[in-house]
This record gives sequence, structure tokens and C-alpha cells, in this order.
Amino acid sequence: MGTIERLLKGTIFCLMLVFILLVSTTYTIDIRFQSATVGWLSACRVLLLFAAAAYLFTVRDRLRATIDGVTIVLVTIIAAGAGAGLLGAASWSDYFHGAFQYAFMLAFYLIGRDTPRSGIDRRQLRAASIAALSGYAIAAVLYALTPGLHSGAYSFQPNLALLPLAGGWGTPVSAAAGMLILIGNKRAVFLGAAFIIAALSVREFERRRGTFGDAVRIAATLALAPAIAAAATIALLSAQLPLVSTVSARFSTAPSFVNTVNTDAKVLAAGPTEASPASGTGTLTQVTGSVANPSPLSPTTPNVAAEARIDPMVRLTGARNVEVTAVWREISATSTRLLFGAGLGAGFDVDYISPNDYQPVHFRRDQADLMPAHIALTSGAPLAIAFSVALFAIFSRVFLQLGKLDRIDRTLALFALGLSLDVLLGFAATNPIIWSAIGYVSTLAVRPARAQR
Repeated sequence: MGTIERLLKGTIFCLMLVFILLVSTTYTIDIRFQSATVGWLSACRVLLLFAAAAYLFTVRDRLRATIDGVTIVLVTIIAAGAGAGLLGAASWSDYFHGAFQYAFMLAFYLIGRDTPRSGIDRRQLRAASIAALSGYAIAAVLYALTPGLHSGAYSFQPNLALLPLAGGWGTPVSAAAGMLILIGNKRAVFLGAAFIIAALSVREFERRRGTFGDAVRIAATLALAPAIAAAATIALLSAQLPLVSTVSARFSTAPSFVNTVNTDAKVLAAGPTEASPASGTGTLTQVTGSVANPSPLSPTTPNVAAEARIDPMVRLTGARNVEVTAVWREISATSTRLLFGAGLGAGFDVDYISPNDYQPVHFRRDQADLMPAHIALTSGAPLAIAFSVALFAIFSRVFLQLGKLDRIDRTLALFALGLSLDVLLGFAATNPIIWSAIGYVSTLAVRPARAQR
């Protein structure tokens, strides 16, 4: 490895640690203190993409070996979206924002696929895990101290806490990661954590009682994961513990918000939420209802007439069904849009009755939270299907390889598998940790397994 390559890799890793600390804290800080620290996160993303582009240029001679099906589909998504966007009515800022997101995904996916050449040090995984635990711990404290924020409407997106959980680095680390995932109030991450715990439990049983065959290991993990998720959900619903039981209530279509305030406006401007499809990238055009004060028709004061206006699927899906319908309206208008999308920067209007305070919410977005829906919007339904199938193929191959991996590869494989639902049901396009991890594990099925350690 040359000096420049080594320097760029070190720079990218340091920026990733900064990114972890920022992405885990800034949204919650901005809501708590009415600040604008999320701008630092945007700046970090720009620096990361520049560093990634410089690294990929440096190693361009071996990039051909990193190309796979996901790479080809991603490049096609960018090309289709770029072409259709030039014919659309999106602003240039929205157009380049969309291009930035896809370029970011591609760059870090390729970096992940190139990483096995030099390998990953266990100390790097520990440093990233410590950064995640530290950042989410800060977010959890602020989350608990902000009235109404932990009513059930907001999530500080604890997806990176799956990394220390996947590492299996002792009970204290696993317990801390698990607690932060519960407090973080993200259902897909909660289910991912249940899968990781199941896989680690099966491995520990094998270590003590003898190795299973592949078929038994796979069946045991697939059976144990939903059992753990169901048992945890029932226990949390029964206990009704402050903060940690909120995520379990999100699996029901019944009202579950407590001491509710309308955080929709705050969250649309500052960060992601489980109760609405906002993730900080939409344009808020109208939100009716009080931000500072509880609504008189909140679920803490049950009102049959108000509840009758709520679509149960809005509450169950976090309003993702609403955005899927809105995206479909946009792209089904013509066969060209259905096949090739509305282009980079395309937007859609979302209207729904908030299950938070029963008030009407209307806003325009240039990003769908559901990844297949967003790809369909920008680049067409066929590519959305192709990309989802390609990712599913990676996750499936990695799952089948779990029993043959060494400690580092297994940690990253479990991390990626734990993220699979969150990736497919969300759109974390500018998270370098996620896409480099997926790129890394995509190589596991095509290279020899290293001796386990």
C-alpha cells in the first residue's frame, strides 16, 4: 500500500468516526437546543465524499475487480436519474442533492469492496463501536430530557449501535448497545438486534456443545430471532417502562403516544422520525397543530371521532404507505416515468392525518424514506426492483456464510444482516458506515474464508 493510499484510508477512517459522533447526536441536539449542528454533519459528508473520490482515483487500477451486480445497478440508477432529471422540473439544488446521495452510496460501496485487500483491524471496529455507544448515549440523555420527544414520534436512529452488539465484546457492551437500541425507538433496528442476538446465541451454544451443521445453524437462527423479538416485545409491553418500552408499542395500530406534543414540524426540519415519513430532507410547506403544546385531541385524551380519522396503516408503517402512494402517483402518470423515473431531485406531496396529534400534515419531499420507493421515483420501478433484489442476494449469501467466518468478518456480516431491514425500509444513502459494510460483506461469498479466531 502506497503512502498516499494509506494517508487517504486513515483520513476516511477518522472522518467516519467524526461522522458516527455527529449522526448519532446532531438531530437530537438541534431539537433540544433549537440549534443547527446538523450543518456540521452535512460538511462531514462532503469531506467524506471528496476523500472517497480521491481514494478511488488513487486505486483506479484495481477498481475493475470491485465491480459487481450492485455496482452496475447503482451506476444505471445514477445515469437514468440524471437523464430523467434534466427533463424534469426539479431545481438544480435538488438535482445535485440527489446526485450526491447516489454518488455517496456508490463510492463507499466500492471502498467496502476494496477493503478486504488490506483488511480491517479489530481496533478499528472497537473505535467505531465506542464512538457509536458514546454518541447514542448523549442522544439518549437529551432524548429523555426533552419533554414530548420520547412520546413515540421520534427516533434518534440507533442503527449504528448494531455494530458493538454484533461484535460480541462482552455483556456490558452488549447490554449498553441493546439499551440504546430500545431507547432509540426504531423498529427495524430492534428486529435487527433480535437477529444478531439469535445468531450470537446459536454460536455460543455451538462453542459449548459442539458445532452444528449449516442447515441446523440456519434453521435455529431463523427460529430464534422472531422468538426473541416477540418475547422482548411482550415483556416490554407488560412492563411499560419509561423510554425503553416505546419501541414495542410501535408494532401495534393502537394509539401509543404518551404526553404527546406535535414533533412533526421539528422533526421534518431536523431529523428522522418513526411517526412520519420525514427524515430531514423534505420541504415543510404546511403543518397544522401546535409544536410547543400538547394537542387537546392527543391519544392521552382518547377521542373516538379523532381516532376514526387515522388510517391504522399510517401508524403501523410510520406513514411509509402514504409516501409509497404519493410516489406511485408521481411515476404512474406516464409509462416513461414508470420505467425511467421522474429524475434526480423529483419530489412528491404527502398528506395524512398525524397519529401523533390527529392534525392534518402536508409537506413536499424530494426523498422517500422507503429505499425502493425513492429509487422508483428518481430512476424507475425496474431499477428499484433490481437494486432490492441485488441487496437481498448479498444478505442471503452472507447469512449462509456465517458459520465459516472469522471474528472480524463475522462482526461485519452480523452488522450488515442486522441492518438489512433498516436499509430496505429506509434510505440511509449518505451513511458511509452502512454502505462500506455492505460492500465489504458482499465479497465474503467469493473469497476464501479465513481461519476462525
